[in-house]
Amino acid sequence: MPYTTTFGGAFERAEKQGHAEPFALPQRWREGRNKLDLSAPFDFVSTADTIGGNSGSPVLNRAGEFVGINFDRNRHGLVRNFVYTEEQARHISVHSRGILEALRRLYDVEPLLRELTDTR
Repeated sequence: MPYTTTFGGAFERAEKQGHAEPFALPQRWREGRNKLDLSAPFDFVSTADTIGGNSGSPVLNRAGEFVGINFDRNRHGLVRNFVYTEEQARHISVHSRGILEALRRLYDVEPLLRELTDTR
């Protein structure tokens, strides 16, 4: 399986599941589909030592740059409450590019986008 999903993949999955929960996308997203870069990354998995309570934590790369927000882990990660293993433990994050893509294309939040992307 690929380590990342895309907006296009999210729409494809929602359509395949008949837009039924838990695969239903918000109406705003369905109406704004043509505005989105469907190849933009949406979620990604990585190896990290996370535990319950880490949801919402920033994910940084080796350079200390923000690359996403942690929100879940795979079922193999449940054992990390006691032991961490790099072979199976994965955590799932929303990708920073996906966040910016959605904010930029689907929501009217230009001041927030400027604040998030200001490199001064």
